Amino acid sequence: MLWRFVFLLGMAIGLAVQSGLMAQSDGQAAVNEHAAKAKELLKERREVLATRVEILEHLFQIARTPYMDVINAKDDLRNAELELSDSRDRRLEVLRSQVENLQQGEEYMKGMKRDAKANEADVLTLTARRLKAQIELERTLAGSGQ
Repeated sequence: MLWRFVFLLGMAIGLAVQSGLMAQSDGQAAVNEHAAKAKELLKERREVLATRVEILEHLFQIARTPYMDVINAKDDLRNAELELSDSRDRRLEVLRSQVENLQQGEEYMKGMKRDAKANEADVLTLTARRLKAQIELERTLAGSGQ
């Protein structure tokens, strides 16, 4: 009689473990599905932002939009690329590009300020954004990623 109880208890535990593993497997599949969907959406967002950059660059060339719009669009694109970065090297590449973009924008705004077409707040906005990107770059280089 005791052996029957032990056998049934073992079977019940086995079924419970198997059910738990199956539920965990189903849960993991759902997580993977959502992660894949998020990655797909991130790629779509990056493409939309890349198109936005192209349009704004063209509009700037024909004097239909301020350069700050182009800088902001490029920065948004770099942030989207950072979200898609799946390696440290790619992250470093994107961060370096972001810092370069913001440095160019900062220099452009300094020139605009000298020509009285921009103000100090515009320059400081870009300086602060460049510094933030440089800090992130240095943290990534240091390996902390914070």
